[in-house]
Amino acid sequence: EEKTEYRFDEDTIMKFAQKIADLVKTAKKCWEEIKGKKS
Repeated sequence: EEKTEYRFDEDTIMKFAQKIADLVKTAKKCWEEIKGKKS
């Protein structure tokens, strides 16, 4: 019987963090554009 452990190694964490950072950057850029168009 195999136990699956949900443990992230450092590489996985770094890749995940990078994805989140990219998403945040993209969201901020979109938000700036939306605000810019409104004003």
